[in-house]
Amino acid sequence: RDFNLQHLSIDEGRFTNLTELNLAHNFFAEFPPFLERFTEMRELSMESNKLEAIPVTIAQLANLRVLDLRGNHLAVLPKE
Repeated sequence: RDFNLQHLSIDEGRFTNLTELNLAHNFFAEFPPFLERFTEMRELSMESNKLEAIPVTIAQLANLRVLDLRGNHLAVLPKE
């Protein structure tokens, strides 16, 4: 389902054990900053957004096993 989101604000304290998040088919131009706080995240879909880069902070998601970025405009990858 498409929600056409560009921004999203979440009270991180309420979702500390979040393991899966699907933000596919929206208009995110960058990763929402709160994502790095979800250290239990295992699956993240940001498929078909407007992303051009992956932030270095994505490495903080040590439990992340699936990262779906298909259909974006990625031009920059983290060096680390």
